[in-house]
Amino acid sequence: MSVALPAPELRYLALQTALEVHGRDLAALNEDEMEEITENVKLQYQLHSFILGSPQAASTLISEAQLESSVNSIRERYPNQEEFINDLARNGLNIDLLKASLRRILHADNILVTVGQDIEPVTDADIRAFYAKYQDRFNMPETRSARQILITINDDYAENTREQAQKRIEAVAQELAASPEQFATLAQRHSECPTAAEQGKLGRVPPGKLYPELDKVLFELEEGNISEVLESELGFHLLLCEQIHPAEKVTLEQVRDKIEQSLTQQRSKQLQAQWIRSLTGQT
Repeated sequence: MSVALPAPELRYLALQTALEVHGRDLAALNEDEMEEITENVKLQYQLHSFILGSPQAASTLISEAQLESSVNSIRERYPNQEEFINDLARNGLNIDLLKASLRRILHADNILVTVGQDIEPVTDADIRAFYAKYQDRFNMPETRSARQILITINDDYAENTREQAQKRIEAVAQELAASPEQFATLAQRHSECPTAAEQGKLGRVPPGKLYPELDKVLFELEEGNISEVLESELGFHLLLCEQIHPAEKVTLEQVRDKIEQSLTQQRSKQLQAQWIRSLTGQT
């Protein structure tokens, strides 16, 4: 039995929400899911109504070019016009309903952007205060440039049973003992990790990125050294610590622009929230 769709004016909002929450469109929802989505978008629609009924709405309009651009961005997700129209119909929509919904959403969004621009500019003192307050955010831990060779364990393949995988990695380890400078070449030749295409290069690795049994060893290796054979849930590994990058502190000048942008966005969102509360009478 088909599930009843929300009211026409709610359907595009409902479709957006269904895709975000459930990863499925309206036509694929069950009755309980549809009810949940419908209640959610009723609140969104009501909020848009408050925003569109505000004094700021009259001076913040949506051009036809903006609307067409938004429609086209959705249309481009489909291989052709026919599939686009069919998918709209599957979710109880057509071009006119889509445009009406998009116009309403875009208008509300533009009003919020306009409202959010009326903030106090972020000053140098604000930036310095933020930097001083959140010192820990600007401390970069020691990192290590590393390469690896991986032989996976997979009992579906004779050469990758645990016993055979261990023999193969130990043979590589013996080659490296004689010629450690061949690590990159041997990684490209033997490793079963996607990084083999880059000669085993893992890049600049921070603490905690690798499996714990690998992470601990990598950060104990001296620069230029190769680990013994290590085992993780993937299989057997050899690690090369190419370079040690000491811990460092990011300077204020390095992050000044990011802090200013973050504070500006924060103030804008706070102002938008205050303005919405003044419209709805909610705290």
